[in-house]
Amino acid sequence: MITAKGNHLKLRLEDVESGTYRFIVTDDDGLNSEVTSVNLVVRGHIPWEIVGLTTGVLAIAIGRIIQRKMHDKRRFGKIRVISKPDAWVFVDGTLYGRSSMTSRFTEGLHEVRFWEELGYVECTKAAKVIPGETTEVRCKLYEIPKVKLKVSAKSKRPMESIDP
Repeated sequence: MITAKGNHLKLRLEDVESGTYRFIVTDDDGLNSEVTSVNLVVRGHIPWEIVGLTTGVLAIAIGRIIQRKMHDKRRFGKIRVISKPDAWVFVDGTLYGRSSMTSRFTEGLHEVRFWEELGYVECTKAAKVIPGETTEVRCKLYEIPKVKLKVSAKSKRPMESIDP
Protein backbone atom coordinates (compact mmCIF):
# COMPACT_ATOMS: atom_id res chain seq x y z
CA MET A 1 0.00 0.00 0.00
CA ILE A 2 1.36 3.40 -0.95
CA THR A 3 0.07 6.47 0.91
CA ALA A 4 1.16 10.07 0.83
CA LYS A 5 1.06 12.47 3.76
CA GLY A 6 2.56 15.93 3.56
CA ASN A 7 5.79 15.70 1.60
CA HIS A 8 6.35 12.02 2.40
CA LEU A 9 5.48 8.88 0.47
CA LYS A 10 4.93 5.86 2.69
CA LEU A 11 5.34 2.42 1.25
CA ARG A 12 4.90 -1.04 2.75
CA LEU A 13 7.14 -3.27 0.68
CA GLU A 14 5.11 -6.38 1.37
CA ASP A 15 2.11 -4.80 -0.36
CA VAL A 16 3.94 -3.78 -3.55
CA GLU A 17 3.16 -5.92 -6.54
CA SER A 18 3.16 -5.58 -10.28
CA GLY A 19 0.38 -3.44 -11.67
CA THR A 20 -0.71 0.02 -12.68
CA TYR A 21 -0.42 2.74 -10.05
CA ARG A 22 -2.22 6.09 -10.38
CA PHE A 23 -1.11 9.26 -8.60
CA ILE A 24 -2.03 12.90 -8.26
CA VAL A 25 0.68 15.22 -6.96
CA THR A 26 -0.15 18.59 -5.36
CA ASP A 27 2.38 21.43 -5.31
CA ASP A 28 2.82 24.07 -2.57
CA ASP A 29 0.31 26.41 -4.28
CA GLY A 30 -2.37 23.72 -4.15
CA LEU A 31 -2.23 23.01 -7.89
CA ASN A 32 -2.78 19.35 -8.73
CA SER A 33 -1.12 17.41 -11.49
CA GLU A 34 -3.28 15.37 -13.78
CA VAL A 35 -3.72 11.73 -12.82
CA THR A 36 -0.40 10.07 -13.55
CA SER A 37 -0.31 6.34 -14.27
CA VAL A 38 2.80 4.21 -13.93
CA ASN A 39 3.06 0.51 -14.79
CA LEU A 40 5.23 -1.31 -12.29
CA VAL A 41 6.71 -4.73 -12.91
CA VAL A 42 8.17 -6.22 -9.75
CA ARG A 43 10.84 -8.91 -10.27
CA GLY A 44 12.79 -10.16 -7.31
CA HIS A 45 14.53 -7.25 -5.62
CA ILE A 46 11.85 -4.61 -4.86
CA PRO A 47 13.79 -1.49 -3.76
CA TRP A 48 15.09 -0.62 -7.27
CA GLU A 49 11.61 -0.89 -8.73
CA ILE A 50 10.30 1.38 -5.96
CA VAL A 51 13.02 3.95 -6.64
CA GLY A 52 12.10 3.84 -10.31
CA LEU A 53 8.40 4.10 -9.51
CA THR A 54 8.66 7.10 -7.20
CA THR A 55 11.16 8.88 -9.46
CA GLY A 56 8.99 8.31 -12.51
CA VAL A 57 5.79 9.42 -10.78
CA LEU A 58 7.35 12.58 -9.42
CA ALA A 59 9.03 13.50 -12.72
CA ILE A 60 5.81 13.05 -14.70
CA ALA A 61 3.64 14.83 -12.11
CA ILE A 62 6.03 17.76 -11.69
CA GLY A 63 6.24 18.16 -15.46
CA ARG A 64 2.45 18.26 -15.70
CA ILE A 65 2.18 20.80 -12.88
CA ILE A 66 4.73 23.03 -14.64
CA GLN A 67 2.75 22.74 -17.88
CA ARG A 68 -0.48 23.70 -16.07
CA LYS A 69 1.18 26.67 -14.37
CA MET A 70 2.51 27.91 -17.72
CA HIS A 71 -0.97 27.50 -19.17
CA ASP A 72 -2.48 29.42 -16.20
CA LYS A 73 -0.06 32.31 -16.71
CA ARG A 74 -1.37 32.69 -20.25
CA ARG A 75 -5.00 32.77 -19.07
CA PHE A 76 -4.79 34.96 -15.98
CA GLY A 77 -3.82 38.50 -15.14
CA LYS A 78 -4.28 40.75 -12.14
CA ILE A 79 -6.44 43.71 -11.26
CA ARG A 80 -5.03 46.28 -8.84
CA VAL A 81 -7.67 48.59 -7.36
CA ILE A 82 -7.05 51.94 -5.72
CA SER A 83 -9.64 54.41 -4.48
CA LYS A 84 -9.84 57.63 -2.51
CA PRO A 85 -11.15 57.19 0.10
CA ASP A 86 -10.62 53.47 0.63
CA ALA A 87 -13.78 51.58 -0.30
CA TRP A 88 -15.31 48.13 -0.54
CA VAL A 89 -14.44 46.49 -3.87
CA PHE A 90 -16.78 44.20 -5.84
CA VAL A 91 -15.63 42.49 -9.04
CA ASP A 92 -18.38 41.03 -11.22
CA GLY A 93 -20.73 41.31 -8.23
CA THR A 94 -18.48 39.47 -5.75
CA LEU A 95 -16.98 41.25 -2.74
CA TYR A 96 -13.16 41.05 -2.78
CA GLY A 97 -12.29 43.32 0.14
CA ARG A 98 -11.14 46.89 0.64
CA SER A 99 -9.02 48.97 -1.71
CA SER A 100 -6.05 49.12 -2.22
CA MET A 101 -5.63 45.47 -3.23
CA THR A 102 -4.53 43.21 -6.06
CA SER A 103 -6.20 39.95 -7.10
CA ARG A 104 -5.91 37.42 -9.93
CA PHE A 105 -8.67 37.14 -12.56
CA THR A 106 -9.29 35.37 -15.83
CA GLU A 107 -8.55 37.29 -19.00
CA GLY A 108 -11.30 39.48 -20.42
CA LEU A 109 -13.57 42.29 -19.23
CA HIS A 110 -14.61 42.61 -15.60
CA GLU A 111 -16.86 45.10 -13.80
CA VAL A 112 -15.19 46.72 -10.79
CA ARG A 113 -17.46 48.54 -8.35
CA PHE A 114 -16.21 50.71 -5.49
CA TRP A 115 -18.67 51.28 -2.66
CA GLU A 116 -18.17 53.12 0.58
CA GLU A 117 -20.69 53.14 3.32
CA LEU A 118 -22.84 56.18 3.98
CA GLY A 119 -22.05 59.47 2.40
CA TYR A 120 -20.34 58.60 -0.92
CA VAL A 121 -21.49 58.03 -4.48
CA GLU A 122 -20.38 54.58 -5.68
CA CYS A 123 -18.10 54.27 -8.70
CA THR A 124 -18.15 51.51 -11.35
CA LYS A 125 -15.45 50.93 -13.95
CA ALA A 126 -14.57 48.26 -16.50
CA ALA A 127 -11.23 46.47 -16.28
CA LYS A 128 -9.70 44.54 -19.15
CA VAL A 129 -7.50 41.74 -17.82
CA ILE A 130 -4.59 40.84 -20.08
CA PRO A 131 -2.90 37.51 -19.31
CA GLY A 132 0.35 37.88 -17.38
CA GLU A 133 -0.21 41.63 -16.76
CA THR A 134 -1.63 43.80 -13.97
CA THR A 135 -4.45 46.19 -14.85
CA GLU A 136 -4.78 49.16 -12.51
CA VAL A 137 -8.22 50.60 -11.80
CA ARG A 138 -8.49 53.90 -9.92
CA CYS A 139 -11.61 55.59 -8.65
CA LYS A 140 -12.32 58.74 -6.68
CA LEU A 141 -15.51 58.51 -4.68
CA TYR A 142 -17.33 61.79 -4.22
CA GLU A 143 -19.10 62.79 -1.05
CA ILE A 144 -22.83 63.20 -1.29
CA PRO A 145 -23.60 66.86 -0.47
CA LYS A 146 -25.09 67.26 2.97
CA VAL A 147 -28.44 68.96 3.26
CA LYS A 148 -29.34 70.75 6.48
CA LEU A 149 -33.00 71.01 7.37
CA LYS A 150 -34.44 73.11 10.11
CA VAL A 151 -37.68 71.80 11.50
CA SER A 152 -39.71 73.85 13.88
CA ALA A 153 -42.99 73.23 15.67
CA LYS A 154 -43.74 76.94 16.05
CA SER A 155 -46.04 78.56 13.55
CA LYS A 156 -46.16 82.26 12.74
CA ARG A 157 -49.88 82.23 12.08
CA PRO A 158 -52.59 81.12 14.42
CA MET A 159 -53.96 77.63 14.06
CA GLU A 160 -57.33 77.33 12.45
CA SER A 161 -59.84 75.17 14.14
CA ILE A 162 -61.38 72.39 12.19
CA ASP A 163 -64.99 71.56 13.00
CA PRO A 164 -66.08 67.99 12.47
